[in-house]
Amino acid sequence: GETSSELSANYGEGNYQVTIFDGNSCRVSESFEHIIPIFDIAEQVVICEGDYYQFGNVQLTEEGFYLDTFPSQNNCDSIVALELSVIGFEYDTVEVIIPNGSSYKIGNQSFESEGNYPLIFTSSVGCDSLVLLKLLNFDIYIPNVFSPNLDGINEIFQAFGPQGEIQSVDMKIFDRWGNLVFEGSEWNGADLPPNVYAYAIDIEFKHGISQQYYGSVTLVR
Repeated sequence: GETSSELSANYGEGNYQVTIFDGNSCRVSESFEHIIPIFDIAEQVVICEGDYYQFGNVQLTEEGFYLDTFPSQNNCDSIVALELSVIGFEYDTVEVIIPNGSSYKIGNQSFESEGNYPLIFTSSVGCDSLVLLKLLNFDIYIPNVFSPNLDGINEIFQAFGPQGEIQSVDMKIFDRWGNLVFEGSEWNGADLPPNVYAYAIDIEFKHGISQQYYGSVTLVR
C-alpha cells in the first residue's frame, strides 16, 4: 500500500498499516482503522421579519429547514441542520372603555384621556409588535333622589353605567349619624323614613379597574 514518512490528517477512511523504524533498524508494525467523524449539528434560530440569518455564505430571510456542510477541527466536516423561524410584524387594535377619573395601564404606561395611542412592544426574542389603544371614557350616573313608594318610578337607588362595563357594586348607606343602614349592590329604601342619606359606592369595572364614589341621596315617599 501507500507509504509515507509523515503522518497526515488528510488520509481518507480505511485500514492502514503503520510501520515504525528506530535507529537500530528495529521495526514495529501495527494496523488500524482510520474513521473520520462526521459532526451533525442541529440549530433552531428565530429571527424577526425584515432581518436575516447568516448561514455560511448565505443570508436567510425565509423560514424553513436548511442543511449545509462546514469544515471543523482536524479538517473534518460538520453537517449543520438549521430550522429557521420568522416572526412576522404583528398589529392589533385594543378598544378600552373606562370610567372618567380612572386610568388604564398597559405595559408600564397609564392612560386616562380619550384618544388613540400607538404602542410598540418588543417580544422576548426582540421582535416588535404595534398595538393601537383606543381609549374611551364614560360617566357613572348616580341619582341624588329616589322615591320607593311603589309607583314604579325611581324605586331603586343604584349606580348606572354602560351595559357590560360594571362587574360588581358594593354600596354602603349611612344615616345622618353615621350608622350603616344598608349594604348591597342596590337599595330599595325599605323600612327607612324619608331623609338624606350618605353613600359610599365601590364599583369594579372591566379591565381590573375599581372606582369609589361618595355623596348623598334623598329618600322621598
